[in-house]
Order: sequence, then structure tokens, then C-alpha cells
Amino acid sequence: APAAAGTAGAVGLVLKTMNGRDGHPLWEAFKARCARDPRIVLLDRTMDRGEVLGLIGACDAYVSLHRAEGFGRTLAEAMLLGKPVVATDFSGNTDFLTPQVGFPVRWSRRDVEPGEYLFVEPDDDAWWADPDVAHAARQMRAARTAAGDPAFLARLQAHAAQVFSPARVGQMMRERLQALYG
Repeated sequence: APAAAGTAGAVGLVLKTMNGRDGHPLWEAFKARCARDPRIVLLDRTMDRGEVLGLIGACDAYVSLHRAEGFGRTLAEAMLLGKPVVATDFSGNTDFLTPQVGFPVRWSRRDVEPGEYLFVEPDDDAWWADPDVAHAARQMRAARTAAGDPAFLARLQAHAAQVFSPARVGQMMRERLQALYG
């Protein structure tokens, strides 16, 4: 978030979550830790698309340290809005988030432990990408700098406009359908 008046160099962190488990010891500890730092704003609620886009638009950068992501729609939307994106270099966003226009974060493979994810059974041999927190911190600092660089922002928006254009997406769909059905 932008620096507040009189706090040159200060940063803020907006954490958007949903379905926090009130009463669960880990969730309560997390909320308490966030509350101790006035730079952190925790929003634990469902937001409609307009609210999410408004939130992205109000921030300097978008961060998604996911362990698994589908396409990464909100990452794409942030790029289309001209916001630097910091995200785990894993899953769907690797198709469009490159070091030239974003801030991919290294990760390591980690087994999903029993009880960590609702839809995983112990015999699934499930794993996910565990983001490197130290690398993420460096990438967040770089994204903050990039947010003030007009050349970077122009390159980012041009890339996003090209990659997510209806013509390009339609051509990709055509090519895939032709590959499947000749």
C-alpha cells in the first residue's frame, strides 16, 4: 500500500483471506499477530469481483504466495491493472508471469501432511509448492521499486494486454481444439 503521510519509506500489507476459522488456535494466533503490527490490515471476508479489483487497484503490488494455483485469474487481473505481481513460480501463472514482467518466487516441493488440506487423503501422496519466504521478501522489495518505474509498468501492461488478449486466447483455443479433433 502507499506510504502514509509523514512515513517516507513505510509500507503496509493488506492480507485478503476468507473463511478464517474463528476459534481455531492457529487462526486466532495469526489474527493476534497481525493486530500487533499497525502496518497490517487483515480482511477476512468474501468480496465481489468489483471489490477485489478495487483492492488490487489501491495497492502498489499484488502478492500471491500460493502452494497451488489454477490459472491465476487475480494475478492476471493485477497485471492488466499495471500492478507488479509477486507469486510462487508454480502452476498456472508460470504461463504468463516471467522475470521480465513480474517477480516469481522460488519454491520447494513439500508433502501435504494429514489434516493440512481438507480434500487430501493420507494415501493420495499429495504435495505442493512451498514458497521460499526469504526470496519472496526480496521479490516484494523489488516489486515495490518497480511500482515506481514507468518503463517497467509500461512493459508489464504491454505484456499483459498481449498475453490476455481475446485474439490470442481464441487462437490458443483453436489450436488446442484442432490438436484434439484434427
